[in-house]
Amino acid sequence: MMIQLRIYTLASKEAAQKYANVHWKRHIESLKKYGITTHEVYVESSGQVPTRVFAIVSYEGTDLRSQNEKYMASADFKADMKGFQMSDIQGVEEILIESISFDSDVL
Repeated sequence: MMIQLRIYTLASKEAAQKYANVHWKRHIESLKKYGITTHEVYVESSGQVPTRVFAIVSYEGTDLRSQNEKYMASADFKADMKGFQMSDIQGVEEILIESISFDSDVL
């Protein structure tokens, strides 16, 4: 399973809140159709502007980028983003991550 941390930089706190609470909420259901599972979505609470939204997603295959590109070209994505100013997204970073299992002897 591939796990990815996605970091979205939004132009304002308001845009970040709207993106996370409205549009990412829509993404959760739509992404399932493309084999992508959303595990967590967070909004930065430091008060900084621009503000970031963090999402942790996973995919059972080996080509998460391809599946994500299919989703972003779909009618599902367009519907999910309806009413959102795409220019409010100033940047997107995608980082593949993996879980670490600690032995009790190590601690």
